[in-house]
Formats: sequence, structure tokens, C-alpha cells
Amino acid sequence: MITRYTGCGKRVCTLVTSLKASSNSLYALPRDLSSVPRDLAGVTRDQQYRGGFEGGRWWGFLAGGVLAASVSHEANETDSNAAPSSTIPNLDPLLSTTDDTSLSVPPHLLTQLDEWYTTGQYSELMSLLDSFADIECAELLWRRARAEWQILKSVGQDPSILGRSDRVSQIQGLVDLLDRALELDERCSAAHHWKAVLSNACSGSAGLKNQFKNLETMRYHLEQAIELDPTDTDSMTLLGAWHMELLELSWVQRNFISLFCTFPNCSYEQALELFLRAEQLAPAVSLSNSYLTGKACFRLGRKTEAKRFLEQALDCHAVTKEDQIVLEEAKRFYNSSF
Repeated sequence: MITRYTGCGKRVCTLVTSLKASSNSLYALPRDLSSVPRDLAGVTRDQQYRGGFEGGRWWGFLAGGVLAASVSHEANETDSNAAPSSTIPNLDPLLSTTDDTSLSVPPHLLTQLDEWYTTGQYSELMSLLDSFADIECAELLWRRARAEWQILKSVGQDPSILGRSDRVSQIQGLVDLLDRALELDERCSAAHHWKAVLSNACSGSAGLKNQFKNLETMRYHLEQAIELDPTDTDSMTLLGAWHMELLELSWVQRNFISLFCTFPNCSYEQALELFLRAEQLAPAVSLSNSYLTGKACFRLGRKTEAKRFLEQALDCHAVTKEDQIVLEEAKRFYNSSF
């Protein structure tokens, strides 16, 4: 199974304040990747926010710990305390030929890239990707964008390193990789997924007007990802959260968005359908999906089901910082509703 990791930053309830906070910036990619924090489970799915630029959240999905916590089971099982490898392993076995001539890259190589991403072995991962730098392959391009985004977020703690224009430029470079991946293979579901995540991050760094205008782009690519991969629970949760966050906005906030673009069509019914599809594919797939399912049920007056899903969320173990944020939010919502 392909591991995508799409996390989020903090809560969207900090909406306007968080938007103003988007002046935070990111580091340039470090040369010594061994210095990058290996707490992948803590920053992924997407550390926050997919947006990850800790600070300009909101459509960092839309900024909340909600999505960050929708980390896959593989990520939750990652030993984030394991020491990173200090040397690059012999890549010859991975670069061997394959009988599958329909692929530009051997399948076992892609598996290795995903494994190193999951375990936070960025030096090995980037070294292997660099070995195939001359090969234009959608499967390699979206994995490079995913890895560089995670590295960028993991070290983006010093707001004095990059100015806003540099930050936008760096993230745009990753979006360009995904655009190229989709040119090569428009049916690559993972490329659509990450295009949604990174176009959102890029627009969020570029200002409110661009961020709002990107809402439909984000929705389109998440819908494409789900259509092409009906088992993509990550995109289902994220798209459902896209509906929920818009619906939770105040009248003033909705009208503010309408100054820049037509307010998107969204509904609790559509959000709940997406959450339930994810639950059907993988029961209790994530803490955030359980919480959002319960919240959507409550908004629709289905209180018995809401109580069940919220209690399911409360029974989950918080593995990451984002999990803890969502768990605390779920507790507050449960206590105020029942």
C-alpha cells in the first residue's frame, strides 16, 4: 500500500488569527539530512498542515490537527525513536533491471522509497531519488515532492531564514514537480493527492486571495485522487474535512471569502458520505476520521451515531502531537454535546 502522509498543522478554529500568522517561514532544504527530525509520525500526515508551514494554517487544513492526525496505521507503527542510518546503503540491488518493461522504475525500488519515507531515512531516500534524477516518471516525481515537502516542514522552524517570496518559490517548485507528474500520467492518484496538499500550502503562503481561489483546485484534485483510487481513505478524510471546515465558518468569514471567489458548494451530507466510506474501507481508520464522522452526524441530527463515533475517537491512542490536538478537541465537543 502506498503511504502518502498528509498531515495538518493546528486547529482551523484559529482561522483569521492563523491566517495572519502565515508570515512564518521555512528553511531551505538542508544539505545534511541527518539533522532532520525523524519524528515522521509527529509531523506527517502531514505535520502540519499540509500546509505545513507552521503558522499559516487554515487551509492547512485546512489547518488543523484534525488532518495531521489522520496518519495511516503504518505511520503510527513507525519507531520514531530509532536512530537514523549514518551511511547510505549499497543501492546496486535496487537499481537492478526488472522484467516489467512497462515501468521506468523497478517496483521494488518504489517500495524501498516508501519504506525510507515512513521511517524518516531522508538521506537514503534523497540519494536514491537523485540516482534517478534523469528519469521522468510520475511515480518518482510525486515521491520527490512528498519527501522534499516533509523535509522542508521538518526544519522550517526559524522564521528568519526565508522571506515570504522565497517560501512561496520553494513550495511552488514542488507543485511544479506534481504538475509534471500529472502531465506524464494524469491517472496517478497519488500525484493528484499531493497536488491538492501542496497547491493548498503554496496558495496559503501567497496570501488570502490566492488561498481562497485555490479551494476548488484542492477539491478537484482530491476528487480525482479518490476516483482513481477508491481505497484512498486519506483523500476521503481530507475532502470531508474540506467540506466541514467551510461549513463551520461564520457568516462574516463566508462573506469575506466571497469577496475573492464564489463560495464553494459544500454540505454535511457529502462530508459524512466521505467519512463513512473511509470507515467502511478501514474501520477506525484514524482518530480524525472517527471524530469528524461523529461531528458530521451530530450536525445532521443523528445523535446516536454521533455519540458512537465520538466515543470511538476518544478510545483512540494519541500517537503524535496532532493526534493529541484532535483528541482534546473531540473531548471538548463530546462534553459539550452529550
